[in-house]
Parts: sequence; C-alpha cells; structure tokens
Amino acid sequence: PDISINPALVKLSHGTLPLPADIKVERNGSRLQFSWDPAGIEDGHPKDQVILLAYDIDHSQVTTVIPGQFRETGADSMTLPPEEMRTWHIYLAFVAQDRSRQSDSVYLGTVVSE
Repeated sequence: PDISINPALVKLSHGTLPLPADIKVERNGSRLQFSWDPAGIEDGHPKDQVILLAYDIDHSQVTTVIPGQFRETGADSMTLPPEEMRTWHIYLAFVAQDRSRQSDSVYLGTVVSE
C-alpha cells in the first residue's frame, strides 16, 4: 500500500550507445524543445536517432517521438497533449542508426502542462 516508484530512477532504455553532452529540454507552451551537443561523437554515429518520451503518471498517459531526429541535428521537439495542469516526466535516449544498440535513457525532470 505504501509502494511508490521514483520516476527519476526509472530506466526506459539501457545500452552501450553513448549519450551526447549537454542534453536539455525547454518548454514553450505545449511544445517541448530538446537539444544536445551533436559534436564529439566517439562511439556513436551522426545518423543515430533520438527517442523522446513524456509520461503522465497520474493519468497513465504516454507521449513519444520514436524515432526522432538524427544525432547530428542537435535538436528535436515534442508537442504535449492539450490536457491542462498535468505533470509530465521527461526522458530521452538514442538508438543506433543500424538499430544494433541503444543508449541508457536520461531523466530530464518534469514539466507541467498549461
């Protein structure tokens, strides 16, 4: 009865593909703008693709972008559903261009929809 899950500790993806540096998310209305540093890829590929996920725990609703933009673009976006006053937990990961592996997911915190 007193069991809970800490969303910041949840891994939605696990793997050996490296994540880029400087991953960020910013909210602009119902749109989330993600960015990362596309340079300095050591063990990745410019055509690896981002995976974006927003999860509303209270209403069991998930919004995804799978697959998203290429690593080399350094940015992608997601539009949240129009429901008001919902807390969304935000995650990002990458999948290899040849689909042979994926990265660990990274938790980017929460946003509250307007």
